[in-house]
Amino acid sequence: MEQKRANTISLSGNMLKLIAMITMIIDHIGGVILETGVMQYQNEAVNTAIMATPWGNLMNTITFMTRMIGRISFPIFCFLIVEGFLHTNNIKKYLLRVGLFAFISQTPFSMALFNTYFDFSYLNVLFTFFIGIIMLIFLRRFEKDYLMQGVIVALSCAFAYLLKTDYDSIGILFIATFYLFKGDKNKILMMLILSVLCIYESRVFLYSAVLSLIPIHFYNGSRGKVNLKYVFYWFYPAHLLVFTLIRIFVCGIPLY
Repeated sequence: MEQKRANTISLSGNMLKLIAMITMIIDHIGGVILETGVMQYQNEAVNTAIMATPWGNLMNTITFMTRMIGRISFPIFCFLIVEGFLHTNNIKKYLLRVGLFAFISQTPFSMALFNTYFDFSYLNVLFTFFIGIIMLIFLRRFEKDYLMQGVIVALSCAFAYLLKTDYDSIGILFIATFYLFKGDKNKILMMLILSVLCIYESRVFLYSAVLSLIPIHFYNGSRGKVNLKYVFYWFYPAHLLVFTLIRIFVCGIPLY
């Protein structure tokens, strides 16, 4: 039986996952629909003129707010990746599942970000998580060798950076921090490190990623009553595809 922490506010893994997915949706409304849809026009002169009006200022403000709220999602997903690694009964299947959906998601990701069907010059966040899980496997293998763990984290960061995965090295550092400083005795140090990473990750969005540490703090250690194991994997490519279709048919921004 899973043991729950005695917090006034108690959040299960499912609740964290829902918070992360909702804030991701808000983020991608700003990034996929507003930034590359409503606020972009084929005629640059028209676009510049509209952005100078009150309507343009309003759209800029709304877009900024959606992106700011969206910064909350990523650290939570990194935390859930570590929790999944710690509690999975089959690490190979866990890694394979993340890798499979990384490839499935690349086309919707390319459509959403680059208006094209296939673009592997910049990889979606599931590739970051895939590298992160491989890193965790080796960190567990060298549990007491801190020098080797440092080398593993550095190599993982370099690998994510060179492959140009979403969030690249900063995402790897989030995952490594959640894993290496897990447990109540390291919680203060972990939160300090995570706060620095959050500030760096969302520095242009008023450091809003720090807010993700609040629901993480109230995580009770349980998965929740409903099994949402596969929800995020399908949610990620599906919502990117839906937002892309909205941008195509409502905003009139075609793929090429």
